[in-house]
Amino acid sequence: MVINTQNVSSTAQGLAGRFCDNYEYSGDELNPELRPVHFCDKHAIETYLNWFNSDCDYKKVDYTATRIKSKKGKVRAQKSKIHSSIFTVLDVNNGTIETSNETSEPEPIVKKFDTIEAVKSYYNSVLKIVLNGRGPNKRKPNEDGYYEATIRGNTRIYSYAEIFNERKWGLYNDKHNTYRCHPCYEDIKDKTTLKWCLIYY
Repeated sequence: MVINTQNVSSTAQGLAGRFCDNYEYSGDELNPELRPVHFCDKHAIETYLNWFNSDCDYKKVDYTATRIKSKKGKVRAQKSKIHSSIFTVLDVNNGTIETSNETSEPEPIVKKFDTIEAVKSYYNSVLKIVLNGRGPNKRKPNEDGYYEATIRGNTRIYSYAEIFNERKWGLYNDKHNTYRCHPCYEDIKDKTTLKWCLIYY
């Protein structure tokens, strides 16, 4: 059976995993050859067992699932819809939850670099194992020597503050559009203040 995309959690929680309970065989089922046969991603099951036997530590096991991926000790995970960051008070005694005034939409990570080469290096060493792809492409400045960015269809010179305020634009917390890279300036009148913003979940 060919598996195009491995998902350890889905496989382990599917039929194969659900049949692994404390059931005691009897009668004809005492013969292993007469027991149910399950077709699934064997490697995913082996990965799950390895992860379980490693104290459920994602840093110890390469793990691939919809909301979490780990490789060589590096873990990338998306916040759940009930992540603690959306609550200010959780009163266990009376069972009430007071939500914060902030949106439940997660905050992206914003990193600022001096050069596009530094952005590429960071992407290759930290994000590539999770996001794949080649990372951000190199760009050419305009005829005045400034680098421009495109936000909401507007291509122009942006300040760092403007880019930060638009940090969630075009960024989706799923498998697509999980990062953006924008050139910007600490001072838009001084091209030596160029910075490159890498924004991702």
